[in-house]
Amino acid sequence: MFNIAIYLEKFRNLSLKDERVKEEICLAIKKICNFEIAKEKISFKKGIINLSLLPIEKNEIFIKKDRLLLELKKRLQLNIVDLR
Repeated sequence: MFNIAIYLEKFRNLSLKDERVKEEICLAIKKICNFEIAKEKISFKKGIINLSLLPIEKNEIFIKKDRLLLELKKRLQLNIVDLR
């Protein structure tokens, strides 16, 4: 017999993983760029991190983009392609 609870558990685990990825991105930005951003301003899809930030914040992140990408790859062990 098909148990719907087991099936739905898979989707719950996906959302928890997404939250963990966003938290790690926030921590890495805080460590390297010395400022905090909200998790709501981050989206992660197909290896691309999109940030909805003020231009001055984005400039600071893009200046340190290489270091930030290395830190995120080390922390998350995911295939991160780009940061936008």
